[in-house]
Amino acid sequence: MSASDFSEERKLNLVSSMLEAIHIVTALEALSLGAKTGVDVGTLFEVIHGAAGNSAMFAAAGRELVLGQTEGKVDSLDALVRRPSRNCL
Repeated sequence: MSASDFSEERKLNLVSSMLEAIHIVTALEALSLGAKTGVDVGTLFEVIHGAAGNSAMFAAAGRELVLGQTEGKVDSLDALVRRPSRNCL
């Protein structure tokens, strides 16, 4: 199976989903780094959310993490990261 076997829409979806996954992982890594250095994660979220480092995925994933609303979402992220072709194509 090659890329030519998929529709343009599926190819675009794959690229978009990959970028979304990268943004989520990067957002969580940034908050994790801040937490490890002793910075208040809530404050860090608010600072990044209002700065150039913000993204739609940082705003969504970061807020859920800070508020502790991640139940059931870690499995979804794990599935996206481990099997991107299954989710996107």
